[in-house]
Amino acid sequence: MIKCFCFFIVVLQSLIFVSGFKCEFEKSTVLEHQYICRTLPASSEIIETHLLEKTDNDVNNVVFNGTVHAKSHFAASDFQFNERFPNLSSIYVYGVSTIDENAFQKYEHLDEIWITDTDIEDLPEKLFSSCTKLTAILITDNKIKTLPENIFVNNQELTYLRLDNNQINYLPPNIFKSLINLEMLFLEENNLQTLHPALFESLGKLTSINLYSNKITDLPKNIFSSLENKKQIYLGDNQLTTIHSDSFGNIERKTEIRFNNNKIIAIDEKLIDDTDISMIDMTNNICSQELIEIRIQIKEKLRKCFDNYKPREVLKLFWTHSKIIMD
Repeated sequence: MIKCFCFFIVVLQSLIFVSGFKCEFEKSTVLEHQYICRTLPASSEIIETHLLEKTDNDVNNVVFNGTVHAKSHFAASDFQFNERFPNLSSIYVYGVSTIDENAFQKYEHLDEIWITDTDIEDLPEKLFSSCTKLTAILITDNKIKTLPENIFVNNQELTYLRLDNNQINYLPPNIFKSLINLEMLFLEENNLQTLHPALFESLGKLTSINLYSNKITDLPKNIFSSLENKKQIYLGDNQLTTIHSDSFGNIERKTEIRFNNNKIIAIDEKLIDDTDISMIDMTNNICSQELIEIRIQIKEKLRKCFDNYKPREVLKLFWTHSKIIMD
């Protein structure tokens, strides 16, 4: 197997050399059947079949890397090998400044798309419309400020969505409406200030949402109520001042909510009394010191209450009846 692979590399490099191309296909040491195309020239001839016919048809992933200096626009013509790679499941795009709305139109069987570390400021509305079997989309480390409302309308199979480390300052109310199977959503490191009350209402299967390090000042009523399976809600490093219980609805057991590094001066006691939250992180807030003092008082009272119990029984009772644990 190793000898065959080495032969493939030698033949391919020879072809590239005599053809005047500067592109290298190399096998990934991490993922099976993955080839990486580095340093795309400005011409899309590099994707012509006289090179690709020397590869095998079991390639699952193709990575486009280092294109920022060679190619500023990524169009459908840059993907001319879908028939040669029928098992292609992932495409990774790095370093471009724009991307054509038809770039992925022939890739109905793609499972994963990465668009990362680019100068892209906006994405076409129909970019993913043909990729109905996608389960993961990762749009990270770009310069995107907003997204079209219908960009994910045909991606009902999506379970994993990353939009972190962009410059997003607005999300349309229905942008996630079709994502009924989404389980994990990452929106951290953006510029979001407000959230529409209906933004997450279709995400009934969501277990984890990360809004860390935005500029959110308020949480609308029932913003997280429809998240029936929520286990992790990260709201740290925002500008929240008050937390209302009606923003969260019914909370499942073992739910973890983090409000660390905000400006919170008050938290609705119903959030603690009426829910089964396993942990609320309130560190580095205006009201943190008061909460610490309350915690100390509660622990002292619990110690006195359980003086006559054995240590193991005390531990069992404490974890059974506690509503909140604060670090």
